[in-house]
Amino acid sequence: MKEYDLKLKDQDGKEVIGDFKISKDGKVDLKNIKSGKYSAKIKLENNDLKNLNVSEAVNIKDAMLLLNYIGKSNTLDQDQLIAGNISRKNNEDNDIDIKDIMGIINIIGKIDTVDSLELRPIDQENKNNKSLRPDFFEVNSGDIPALQCYLLGDVDGSLVQNLL
Repeated sequence: MKEYDLKLKDQDGKEVIGDFKISKDGKVDLKNIKSGKYSAKIKLENNDLKNLNVSEAVNIKDAMLLLNYIGKSNTLDQDQLIAGNISRKNNEDNDIDIKDIMGIINIIGKIDTVDSLELRPIDQENKNNKSLRPDFFEVNSGDIPALQCYLLGDVDGSLVQNLL
Protein backbone atom coordinates (compact mmCIF):
# COMPACT_ATOMS: atom_id res chain seq x y z
CA MET A 1 0.00 0.00 0.00
CA LYS A 2 1.34 3.44 -0.81
CA GLU A 3 0.98 6.55 1.33
CA TYR A 4 -2.34 8.39 0.79
CA ASP A 5 -3.57 11.84 1.78
CA LEU A 6 -6.51 11.84 4.14
CA LYS A 7 -9.16 14.57 4.05
CA LEU A 8 -10.88 15.10 7.40
CA LYS A 9 -14.05 17.04 8.19
CA ASP A 10 -15.50 17.73 11.60
CA GLN A 11 -19.12 16.98 12.48
CA ASP A 12 -20.12 20.46 11.25
CA GLY A 13 -18.71 19.69 7.79
CA LYS A 14 -15.70 22.00 8.13
CA GLU A 15 -12.44 20.74 6.67
CA VAL A 16 -9.80 20.04 9.30
CA ILE A 17 -6.52 21.68 8.35
CA GLY A 18 -3.49 19.44 8.68
CA ASP A 19 -1.17 17.06 6.92
CA PHE A 20 -2.92 13.75 7.47
CA LYS A 21 -1.55 10.74 5.67
CA ILE A 22 -2.23 7.05 5.75
CA SER A 23 1.18 5.43 5.96
CA LYS A 24 2.23 2.43 3.92
CA ASP A 25 1.36 0.19 6.86
CA GLY A 26 -2.16 1.67 7.08
CA LYS A 27 -1.70 3.89 10.17
CA VAL A 28 -2.84 7.48 10.63
CA ASP A 29 -1.41 9.94 13.15
CA LEU A 30 -4.18 12.13 14.58
CA LYS A 31 -2.48 13.15 17.84
CA ASN A 32 -2.78 16.84 17.02
CA ILE A 33 -6.55 17.03 16.55
CA LYS A 34 -9.01 17.57 19.35
CA SER A 35 -11.45 14.91 20.48
CA GLY A 36 -14.70 14.82 18.55
CA LYS A 37 -16.54 13.31 15.60
CA TYR A 38 -14.97 13.30 12.16
CA SER A 39 -15.55 11.96 8.68
CA ALA A 40 -12.70 11.05 6.35
CA LYS A 41 -11.93 10.33 2.72
CA ILE A 42 -8.84 9.19 0.90
CA LYS A 43 -8.18 11.60 -1.93
CA LEU A 44 -7.08 9.76 -5.09
CA GLU A 45 -4.85 11.32 -7.71
CA ASN A 46 -5.05 10.46 -11.43
CA ASN A 47 -2.20 7.93 -11.13
CA ASP A 48 -3.96 6.26 -8.21
CA LEU A 49 -7.15 5.96 -10.24
CA LYS A 50 -5.28 4.25 -13.06
CA ASN A 51 -3.04 2.06 -10.87
CA LEU A 52 -5.95 0.85 -8.73
CA ASN A 53 -8.12 0.15 -11.79
CA VAL A 54 -10.92 2.28 -10.36
CA SER A 55 -12.60 2.48 -13.76
CA GLU A 56 -12.75 -1.34 -13.85
CA ALA A 57 -13.85 -1.73 -10.22
CA VAL A 58 -17.24 -0.06 -10.79
CA ASN A 59 -18.93 -2.12 -13.47
CA ILE A 60 -22.21 -3.62 -14.62
CA LYS A 61 -21.93 -6.42 -12.02
CA ASP A 62 -22.27 -3.78 -9.31
CA ALA A 63 -25.39 -2.33 -10.92
CA MET A 64 -26.88 -5.84 -11.26
CA LEU A 65 -26.21 -6.60 -7.58
CA LEU A 66 -28.22 -3.50 -6.62
CA LEU A 67 -30.96 -4.27 -9.12
CA ASN A 68 -31.33 -7.79 -7.73
CA TYR A 69 -31.31 -6.40 -4.17
CA ILE A 70 -34.09 -3.92 -4.98
CA GLY A 71 -36.04 -6.73 -6.67
CA LYS A 72 -35.53 -8.82 -3.51
CA SER A 73 -33.85 -11.68 -5.38
CA ASN A 74 -30.64 -11.35 -3.36
CA THR A 75 -29.35 -9.81 -0.16
CA LEU A 76 -26.36 -7.54 0.42
CA ASP A 77 -24.05 -7.51 3.41
CA GLN A 78 -23.27 -4.31 5.29
CA ASP A 79 -20.16 -3.53 3.25
CA GLN A 80 -22.07 -3.92 -0.01
CA LEU A 81 -24.86 -1.66 1.27
CA ILE A 82 -22.35 1.06 2.13
CA ALA A 83 -20.58 0.82 -1.24
CA GLY A 84 -23.87 0.71 -3.13
CA ASN A 85 -25.43 3.74 -1.49
CA ILE A 86 -24.01 6.34 -3.90
CA SER A 87 -26.85 8.84 -3.47
CA ARG A 88 -26.02 9.10 0.23
CA LYS A 89 -22.88 11.13 -0.55
CA ASN A 90 -25.19 13.91 -1.73
CA ASN A 91 -27.29 13.54 1.44
CA GLU A 92 -30.19 12.42 -0.73
CA ASP A 93 -31.18 9.33 1.22
CA ASN A 94 -30.04 6.30 3.14
CA ASP A 95 -31.76 3.65 1.01
CA ILE A 96 -30.61 1.57 -1.93
CA ASP A 97 -32.80 2.58 -4.86
CA ILE A 98 -32.78 3.43 -8.56
CA LYS A 99 -30.72 6.60 -7.90
CA ASP A 100 -27.87 4.39 -6.72
CA ILE A 101 -28.07 2.19 -9.83
CA MET A 102 -28.04 5.32 -11.99
CA GLY A 103 -25.00 6.55 -10.03
CA ILE A 104 -23.13 3.37 -10.98
CA ILE A 105 -24.19 3.67 -14.61
CA ASN A 106 -23.01 7.31 -14.63
CA ILE A 107 -19.59 6.20 -13.33
CA ILE A 108 -19.38 3.42 -15.95
CA GLY A 109 -20.38 5.90 -18.67
CA LYS A 110 -17.85 8.43 -17.35
CA ILE A 111 -20.57 11.02 -16.73
CA ASP A 112 -19.52 11.07 -13.07
CA THR A 113 -15.97 10.61 -11.84
CA VAL A 114 -14.56 8.99 -8.75
CA ASP A 115 -11.82 10.86 -6.91
CA SER A 116 -11.91 9.49 -3.38
CA LEU A 117 -12.55 6.52 -1.16
CA GLU A 118 -14.98 6.78 1.74
CA LEU A 119 -13.73 5.73 5.18
CA ARG A 120 -16.07 4.24 7.75
CA PRO A 121 -15.42 2.76 11.19
CA ILE A 122 -15.22 -1.01 11.38
CA ASP A 123 -17.93 -2.21 13.74
CA GLN A 124 -16.91 -5.73 14.68
CA GLU A 125 -19.79 -6.19 17.15
CA ASN A 126 -22.47 -5.39 14.58
CA LYS A 127 -20.77 -6.74 11.43
CA ASN A 128 -23.99 -8.52 10.38
CA ASN A 129 -26.26 -5.60 11.24
CA LYS A 130 -27.90 -4.31 8.05
CA SER A 131 -27.90 -0.68 9.21
CA LEU A 132 -25.22 1.43 7.59
CA ARG A 133 -22.19 2.43 9.58
CA PRO A 134 -22.18 6.09 10.49
CA ASP A 135 -20.24 8.53 8.33
CA PHE A 136 -18.63 9.92 11.48
CA PHE A 137 -16.21 8.23 13.83
CA GLU A 138 -15.14 9.30 17.29
CA VAL A 139 -11.57 10.44 17.93
CA ASN A 140 -10.46 10.55 21.56
CA SER A 141 -7.05 11.89 22.53
CA GLY A 142 -5.67 11.32 19.03
CA ASP A 143 -6.66 7.64 18.89
CA ILE A 144 -8.47 6.67 15.73
CA PRO A 145 -10.76 3.67 15.40
CA ALA A 146 -10.11 0.99 12.81
CA LEU A 147 -11.41 2.27 9.48
CA GLN A 148 -12.36 0.52 6.27
CA CYS A 149 -12.30 2.18 2.86
CA TYR A 150 -15.05 1.98 0.26
CA LEU A 151 -15.26 3.01 -3.34
CA LEU A 152 -18.85 4.13 -3.74
CA GLY A 153 -20.35 2.06 -6.54
CA ASP A 154 -18.02 -0.91 -6.09
CA VAL A 155 -20.66 -3.16 -4.57
CA ASP A 156 -18.75 -6.40 -5.12
CA GLY A 157 -15.67 -4.96 -3.36
CA SER A 158 -13.21 -5.60 -6.18
CA LEU A 159 -11.19 -2.42 -5.48
CA VAL A 160 -10.71 -3.16 -1.80
CA GLN A 161 -9.29 -6.54 -2.76
CA ASN A 162 -6.78 -4.78 -5.05
CA LEU A 163 -5.96 -2.02 -2.55
CA LEU A 164 -5.08 -4.26 0.36
